[in-house]
Amino acid sequence: MAVSSTRRCKMKVPAVAIVDGLKLRLAVFFVNDSLNRWALVIAAVLVVPPWVWLALRTGTALNILLGRAVPLTARTIWFVKAAAIVVGAGNVFGIALDLGVHWSLALAGAAAIVLVALSERVKGVIPPAPLQTQSSYEASWEELRHIRSAAWRSLILFVLLFFSAPLVAGLVWYLIPRTIRWILLAAYVVVLISTLARTYYFQWKYVRWTCPRCGCLFRGVWRPWMPRQCAYCALPRWTEKTDLASEHPN
Repeated sequence: MAVSSTRRCKMKVPAVAIVDGLKLRLAVFFVNDSLNRWALVIAAVLVVPPWVWLALRTGTALNILLGRAVPLTARTIWFVKAAAIVVGAGNVFGIALDLGVHWSLALAGAAAIVLVALSERVKGVIPPAPLQTQSSYEASWEELRHIRSAAWRSLILFVLLFFSAPLVAGLVWYLIPRTIRWILLAAYVVVLISTLARTYYFQWKYVRWTCPRCGCLFRGVWRPWMPRQCAYCALPRWTEKTDLASEHPN
């Protein structure tokens, strides 16, 4: 009897292990499925709509994104539209299938995006030329100097706060009351985020600064630095209106 009961226990152990393994696999499967669904929802809400908007209204979207400061030919806009259609309509079709929508409805939604996108009347974009006066040139260069200096000051302040404040806090953290500690920490986080936001703002204005002669982005679209001359009309940096008049007298 003792031997038979021992054999039964040995036979039950593998069975219990198999059942527990199946439960674990099912739990992992449902967790992964839930994560996949959340990823699909995030993609459907945050990633896909910008691409669909770019496909449907390519000209308007490029004007908003580039500030109407980059000359674009109709061929370039059509190229961007084609890429946006492939990404936007393709993702709509794929996400709809993953969410359980019938393939015919998913295909109809993607086809509707393609048809509406192709119905847009595409025209080239020519940035408007700014006012050509001596004062406008001076004001434009002065604005560039202010933006550049403000961007550098904000960046230096952010770096100093990011590295020096934790060192100082580590020295005096336990010397001050707990309530004051958390108040100072909250204030530090607010100041740090504000400084970072200010840095990004001035950097954004710096890279989107327009040429005072042609009205296009001075650095172009792909250059990460500010060149010595305009990427479109080759206007040298810091050139005044009088300098141009002396070079090309009428």
